[in-house]
Amino acid sequence: MLAILFLIMCTNPFLSMTKKDFTDQGAKPIVKNFIPQEFKDPITESFKSYLTAKDEATGEEEVVDAYTSKFLEENETIGNIYFGSRLLDRDVVLNEAVDDKRTVYDIDYCDKELFKKYLEEEAEKQRFRLPDDWYIPLTTQKISYREPLMMSSDAYKRSEKKTGSTSLGTDSKIREILQVTTGITEYQSIIGHMGEIIIKEGLHRKPS
Repeated sequence: MLAILFLIMCTNPFLSMTKKDFTDQGAKPIVKNFIPQEFKDPITESFKSYLTAKDEATGEEEVVDAYTSKFLEENETIGNIYFGSRLLDRDVVLNEAVDDKRTVYDIDYCDKELFKKYLEEEAEKQRFRLPDDWYIPLTTQKISYREPLMMSSDAYKRSEKKTGSTSLGTDSKIREILQVTTGITEYQSIIGHMGEIIIKEGLHRKPS
């Protein structure tokens, strides 16, 4: 036994003393009794449709007329109170199915009848399609429009701006006449101007 423990410690040093000394008794886990939930998916169960306004049922749905007749047979008293001899209105089931597919905004703020009328108008428009080679008359704008490139190949070319010659002299002379002072630094207006006068008037001593 000691040899086995020593071998275990050598092969796996991370085992605790409890794990080394523990002897498995073969006990099975206790299964607590619980009540299974009624629906497999409780969240979507409330949106499940059990009735259909169609003539044939699909899946777990039942046709409205067949369901109403069966309900009246199985629950005659309650059926006579709520239904009488009438069958369940198919429009009620159809509107319920439509509401399940609409958003909260559509249900609370939009008019269902107007929306239904809009869908019918759109479906009516899709029934009539013009042929692909159908001639569509020109509009007033298309008749009056003239493509500039058809009149001149240079219609969209930009013309270069050309500056003409002037008799006022250089740019500095023009600025002086117009007394423009913007864009000139203090160095240019004072020191630079003084240097220009000294050079032009020859006030500086010529190098020997």
